[in-house]
Parts: sequence; structure tokens; C-alpha cells
Amino acid sequence: MTRNRRFKSLVRARAARTGESYTSAFRHLRQTDPRTNGDDGAVAPSLRIAVAQSPLFKHLSDRAGLAEHGERLRSLMRAARDADAEFIQFPETSLFQPDKRALSSCGPTKIGLSDWSRVDWFALQDESAKLRAEAKGLGLWTVIGLPHRTHGLPRPFNSLFVVSNTGGVAGRYDERMLSQTKASLMYESGKQPLVFEIKGFRFGCALGMESHYPEIAIDYEARDVDCLLMSTTGGTGEGQRAFEAEIAGHAASLTFWTTFAVHACPGQTARSAIAGPHGARAARAESGDRPELIYVEITTTANDPARLWRRQARNQLRRTASPNGPDQHPFHENLGPPLIGS
Repeated sequence: MTRNRRFKSLVRARAARTGESYTSAFRHLRQTDPRTNGDDGAVAPSLRIAVAQSPLFKHLSDRAGLAEHGERLRSLMRAARDADAEFIQFPETSLFQPDKRALSSCGPTKIGLSDWSRVDWFALQDESAKLRAEAKGLGLWTVIGLPHRTHGLPRPFNSLFVVSNTGGVAGRYDERMLSQTKASLMYESGKQPLVFEIKGFRFGCALGMESHYPEIAIDYEARDVDCLLMSTTGGTGEGQRAFEAEIAGHAASLTFWTTFAVHACPGQTARSAIAGPHGARAARAESGDRPELIYVEITTTANDPARLWRRQARNQLRRTASPNGPDQHPFHENLGPPLIGS
């Protein structure tokens, strides 16, 4: 009912702006709004999501600075909720970005093994608790990036935490396909994908440079996700544009929504963006050097005819190529129900 009311308000706004009759405006929006379904103009289920291009914070022991940064993130959460979003995605290491030179045990002029004892873990824990409390107070699902320590392991994971609208940690995704520096000097490698649900919409998580690996996106397609969430740091090099292009490419070839969250910083080349289920740009930040929120109403993609046919064709290709059958694809292990849900 809420979505129908929103659609009707859009119809009234268009009629007022263009001078059309309500009926003419209704027909126009029914034809152009991908959420509409059928001749009655009923609005298909949708979920309004926000993707943040948030500021960067990388100071190891600056508690006051971390508290200020945490408040900036919470202000973006409040702005997203005020814009009627039910979900917000932040970039990789959104609360705190570990710097390889600052952490280097033989640096900063030489990059060596990371000394994680230099990080103020208690301050990070306090700020992450504040973010969870904000998510609960707003009733806002939140995906936030920060390093995560696990008992018995010498290095942390580079992780995305999924915080539910009740403030609980509903799941954690650990980056699997690490860069050479991350793998050799900084982080443990993750082992599992993560799929979670919000109101029946299925999301998959990816981090860092994992947009370079179509195997990850293809695996999530097989898990019936409606949207692949990609969080990374971004940067000033021209190579950063490849990440944004790859995310749009995954949307086009696999027929689901993709999001791309990066940091705002001077000279930022890539920008936070959202691609629709056939690769068209649905939203993109206006500039890479300042904080911004972008929005979209996602719809389900599981029954898209192009998606169903392409999946069938890929399965046929695997059966033809592999004498052991289609399940030999290295990422197609343990396919099953979503790991977490609303």
C-alpha cells in the first residue's frame, strides 16, 4: 500500500507540473516506471535503497577524529531514512581504512607486515556500536565496512557487516579475492559468500577488487540474488574506472541490480553508482570528491526472461564443457537458502 500511495503521489506531481489530466499522467508513468505491473497500474514490490559515497578516515589512534567521522556516517544514515530509504550501503573500510604504510612494521618508507596492535580496537568497537544503535533507532538496514578480528588468527578480515533494522548484526562478509598486498601483508582471506534478505529481496556482498572476478558475480546469480552490493575504497588512478564499468557489466550480463559504493576524496576517479538489471545506469554520484547519497527503487529480477534463458544457456555450456557435470564450477559449492533474512 505504501508503494501504491507513492506512485499515486508521483502521478499527481506530474499532472501538476505538466498540466496533464490525472489519467494521462497515470498512463505515462505506468508505461515508464519499471515497478508497474499489468493494465491496472498496480505497483510491483520494490525496496528503496541508498548507496553512500562517504568520507574517508584512516588515522590509527585519533579517537576524537574517529568519533567525528562516526557522526558523519550517522548523519548520512539519517538523511537516507529521511529520503524514505529502508537500506543504506557504505564503502569498504567505511568506518576506518587501515593504511598499509602506517601499519607497516618496517615502514612507512617500506611496506612490510602490518602491525595491527597500532589500531585502537576499543574505539572502533565503540563507534560500531553507535552505528548499530543508530540503525535500530532509524529502523534502517545498514551495510558498513571495517576490519574484523577473530580469536586465534594473527590478522583481521576485511569485512562488510550487515546490520538489521533492529540493530543486530545479521551477517558478515569477509573479502575473499584479496589483492597481493592485502593477502601477503594485511588480511586473512574470507571463505564464504553472503546472501541476505530484506522483505523478500535477496542481496549478495562483494568487497575490494572483487568486481574483477566475474566468477563471484556468476555465483551470486546462481543464488538468486536481486542485487549485488559492491563496496570498495576507490582512488585517483584511471584504473579505478574499470571497477564501475565491471559492475555495470555484471548487471547487464547477469540481469540483476548492482551497486557500487566508494569513498569521497579529492581527485576521486570512480563514483558511487547503481546499475539496473540490464546494465543501464540508474543513479551515479555527481562528483567523486564530496559525500553524497544516491537512491533507487529496486525490484525483483529472479523471473526476468533474459536472466532465466541465460542461466539455462550457461548450464548447458557447463554440461558440455565438463565431463563431471555443471556442479564442478569452483564457486558453485553448497548452493542453498539465504544465510540470513528479515
